[in-house]
Amino acid sequence: MITLYRDLLDSIGVVTRFFTSGEDFFRAWTPEWHGGLIVDLRMPGMSGLEVLRRLRASNSQLPAIVATGYGEIRTTVQAMKLGAIEFLEKPFSNSELLEAVQTMLEQERQLALEQSVRAEMEASLNSLSAREREVPFPRASAK
Repeated sequence: MITLYRDLLDSIGVVTRFFTSGEDFFRAWTPEWHGGLIVDLRMPGMSGLEVLRRLRASNSQLPAIVATGYGEIRTTVQAMKLGAIEFLEKPFSNSELLEAVQTMLEQERQLALEQSVRAEMEASLNSLSAREREVPFPRASAK
């Protein structure tokens, strides 16, 4: 199954890394990672929800897709509250997976852009002298 997903994602130019468990993922993961994550709710050891909880506790905004053969409304809601952008019930089609991955990667690109703009603005503000910080911004005139 992993080979199928790897080949499918390779076909659209997505670089992949596969892990056998949540614990293996966290041994390799760093907060600087970009892209996205696909987790199964039921994995050996740590569940997919626990992986999402740990990521959010680490202030990671890494977008995630949750896949499962055991979809329940309560679990779906929990996954979405933990930042999952999509919940795929098995069996899902290749096109469903590809669409979800493309949406996830677009969301990650948007988030990276927003973080970059925010960092630029903070750097600009930090470069202002004390006098420059005192200058009031002009207000728009009311008509």
